[in-house]
Amino acid sequence: MILMRIVIACGIFACAIASASPYQMPNTESKILIDENTKREYQLYIKLPEDYSENVSYPVVYLTDAWYTFPVVAGSVQVPMATERMKNVIVVGISRDLSIDRDTSRLRDFTPTTPESWERESGEADLYHNFISNDVFNYIDSTYSTDKDQRTYVGVSLGALWGSYVLLKYPDTFSNYVLASPALWFDDEYIFRLEQEYAKSNSDLKAKVYLSVGSLEVLKGEGFTLDMVSDSRKLYEALKSRQYNSLTIKNAVVDSANHETAFPASSIMGLYWLFGNDN
Repeated sequence: MILMRIVIACGIFACAIASASPYQMPNTESKILIDENTKREYQLYIKLPEDYSENVSYPVVYLTDAWYTFPVVAGSVQVPMATERMKNVIVVGISRDLSIDRDTSRLRDFTPTTPESWERESGEADLYHNFISNDVFNYIDSTYSTDKDQRTYVGVSLGALWGSYVLLKYPDTFSNYVLASPALWFDDEYIFRLEQEYAKSNSDLKAKVYLSVGSLEVLKGEGFTLDMVSDSRKLYEALKSRQYNSLTIKNAVVDSANHETAFPASSIMGLYWLFGNDN
């Protein structure tokens, strides 16, 4: 009799597991968007504030690498917004090109150049910028109640390299940038050459920029060292030295974090720096 009860109980438990629905984050929506220029398809994930209202214009936070960044950021901002410690924002995550694998898509879309020795597809940051600044912005602004003067970009690694490129090549695209663990080493530190070019022809840079990197992000291999901590500091100091009146910039180091673990802290600290109600 006891054995039969155990069998029945196990059967009920198994049914409960089988019938359980996958977790879904509240107030989220998704949309497959076609790049009108390239005809590539990307999936968008949208997280609205808990008390979203069409009578309010919300800042929008745009994320690349949405497979990873969207659940992290959309989850992290819920409590600060619910407790009114942070302004309400709409979070928009942008996925990879759905026709190719994730790594191929991000390497192609996020890189501004193609190094001479590079054999993989790269260097289409301008095409990707066109997609974001036209198709994505138009869809989000026409579908939701947004503040077009308060667009924020959050990127990590190669995504933060793309953000750095947009900051210096198309500075009016976003008002704010959270650049987490930026891959500034790409193409012999191309981004620093671009920074010098920008400074030669511009006397101001209107943006708020939060640079962040893990304290352990020094990558060593056979014959090379990638010191991302030093690179982040170098970009911060270069931009700071220009004394742009309209630039607000901060450089932060996440203690005991490496390249794989720094992003959650970098992203929420950066967004709180931008939108925290006690700032």
